[in-house]
Amino acid sequence: MITALDTNRDVRPFAPWVKSQGFTVVLRYYTALASPKALTRAEALALVAKGFTLGAVYQDRGNAAVDFSAERGTAAGLRALRYAMHTIGQPRGTGIYFSVDFDASQREITERIVPHFQSIRAALIEAGETQPSYRIGAYGSGLLLKNLLDAGLIELAWLSMSTGFRESKAFYASNRWHLHQKLEVKDVSTPAGKFAYDPNEVAASGCGDFSLELPEATSVAATREPAHRLRVNARAGLLLRKGPGKEFGRIRSLTAGTELFVLEHSGDWALVDLQGDGFADGYCHGGFLSAME
Repeated sequence: MITALDTNRDVRPFAPWVKSQGFTVVLRYYTALASPKALTRAEALALVAKGFTLGAVYQDRGNAAVDFSAERGTAAGLRALRYAMHTIGQPRGTGIYFSVDFDASQREITERIVPHFQSIRAALIEAGETQPSYRIGAYGSGLLLKNLLDAGLIELAWLSMSTGFRESKAFYASNRWHLHQKLEVKDVSTPAGKFAYDPNEVAASGCGDFSLELPEATSVAATREPAHRLRVNARAGLLLRKGPGKEFGRIRSLTAGTELFVLEHSGDWALVDLQGDGFADGYCHGGFLSAME
């Protein structure tokens, strides 16, 4: 049944339309690259508050054999682990897919991609543990997924939409997949504007998706109107972060005098909206915000 979609767009503005189409799982990206396609915690919380579960896929580039090696696998695994745990708060035991976005040959799989996933697996095993903290998945061709499943390197298989890739038709028939990506829907009209996404069939056994616990201070609907208009009173500027604490990643620096709206408070931290449109942009320390005169 087609109940999941993946997209490189922030889904918050389109969430009501997405829900009306019967989708229940939203698959979004983790990445080390500076990219607007990355899932943020604010978006994750907003989507969960709307009733969606989330799926995570890690991708930097991954569209050529040169992008895969034991060394690169270690880096990808550690980045994904940190992003899942510290940025998103993804529960342990749920899935993270790693993208192989080209039709790899058997030789490329054996010599480059298998060592890459061996290193990912090692990187996801935290100190004192014997198993990875997250269920490892892969996105790619039927040949790739068959190899990685048979080697015990992945638990979750996401079959690419590219039916011409090696052994993809046979792998789909084998029913070993957890997600089957369909052809992209481009620039569909929604009340929030044009939206592009890939629909996905989800196996009866599930796809490793997850939810998040919604702290009372952040369980706010994505379209809630902002309540308090303030401005930054720190002379050197104020950091906007991905979560309510210094341990969360930086988004940008807000200059002194920046006007913003506070959606909710989480301890000393404020969830803020920079545009005045009711959508959360991140967190900053409330001690450096003052009321407008």
